[in-house]
Amino acid sequence: ISPSGLGRYFFHDCERFLRWRSTRNPRQNGVPNRSYDTGTLMSAVLVSGHTWEETLLRDHLGERVRIAPGNGSISDRIWGWEETIKQLLQAQPGEYIYQPSLRPPEILYRRWGLNLDLVRIPDNRPDLIKVAEQFGERIYRIIDIKRGTALRLPYRVQVYFYAMELDAIVKELGLPGVVDLERGAAWLGGAEAPHAFDLALVASHVDDL
Repeated sequence: ISPSGLGRYFFHDCERFLRWRSTRNPRQNGVPNRSYDTGTLMSAVLVSGHTWEETLLRDHLGERVRIAPGNGSISDRIWGWEETIKQLLQAQPGEYIYQPSLRPPEILYRRWGLNLDLVRIPDNRPDLIKVAEQFGERIYRIIDIKRGTALRLPYRVQVYFYAMELDAIVKELGLPGVVDLERGAAWLGGAEAPHAFDLALVASHVDDL
């Protein structure tokens, strides 16, 4: 199960899509091979998405964002699991962590009643974690970067999933601070600031599923 796959399931409202997308052994379970769109239009969409991310990081966040070291495109830079924990500890209020890696602990499986023998949540990456401070308490907030200009249901689902996952990590490892489980945000294409939304709008639906 992945945040993006779950988001698309709610968008399509199709149980077959979720099963096909999530089956570990597609051929053994009668799931058709997935085909990927490699056409010119899709390539242009991907390029525009990466361009928007780099523009946002450079022009809106600047020195406030922590980006993993490396060469090439910024969108290819990822904080590994151990480096992510260090960043969560070191980032100061007002800073952002770009593309950290989240590894769900068992507490998340127990919270959702998931059987570890049947369901696996692989490492995944929210676009941004913002570190804030309120009334002297450290707060982590999830922000997803999207090239689209309208807030869509899959964005809300993904952000909620990431927030729940990060909350489980913070509690499991005893990291200082708390995760904001009430509000998430999507930084939409061309926007000057992230668009905040209430996570309660999707929380019960995701939890029930």
